[in-house]
Amino acid sequence: MAAHGVYGSFLLGFFFIVVAVCSPLLVFLGANAVLISDTASISALASRTATPQLAEPPIGDSEALAVSSEVVNYVRGGPEISHKSYFQEEELLHLSDVRNVISRSFLLLKILEAAIVSSLGGAFALTRSSAVARQRFLRKSLFAAGVGTLALAILACVAFLSFDSSFTAFHLVFFQNSQWQFPYSFAIVNLFTPGFFAAMARSIVVASSAVAVILLVAGFALARFKAGLKHES
Repeated sequence: MAAHGVYGSFLLGFFFIVVAVCSPLLVFLGANAVLISDTASISALASRTATPQLAEPPIGDSEALAVSSEVVNYVRGGPEISHKSYFQEEELLHLSDVRNVISRSFLLLKILEAAIVSSLGGAFALTRSSAVARQRFLRKSLFAAGVGTLALAILACVAFLSFDSSFTAFHLVFFQNSQWQFPYSFAIVNLFTPGFFAAMARSIVVASSAVAVILLVAGFALARFKAGLKHES
């Protein structure tokens, strides 16, 4: 290793912790960002679970798809909603809050990416003279990231057992200073139903679980590769 002793070991340990902690968050936020970025898919999902005819005034199915697409584009940082006549002022204020939360999540995603890339770069620099140490760090990081992501997925599955309570807790954490509960006749309630959010959450958990499996398989493959090298030598 290029850096020996206690200081080098401390830095490697620190880099490992950063990768292990940030990777699961990155996977979940990344899955959410990918889902939100696919306007066609998320609008189609909203359309399948929507009940626009229950809104007051009622919204036609074709118009509901157009309105929900506008809302999706808006909350992820796009232009203002042109169909504002369907929404009450408090609904528009909540959508503005949602837009701010998503914007902050995108910023956090970039911070996590930078932290992981910097930590991997620092670890590789420290182990540049030792392929064994570098491989060990990468293997441990892959396993830790996979286990952490899988643990978050399991926690999310447990939360599904009481989706209404989890949904309420989420809003209490991220929308403390704004109204987020609305009458059943409001457009926002009928365009984006609990079924829509449950389906979104399932998609994020499934995608994150798949990434966790890939990380674990990659770590296992690296371990087998190292074992094979030892056996040949």
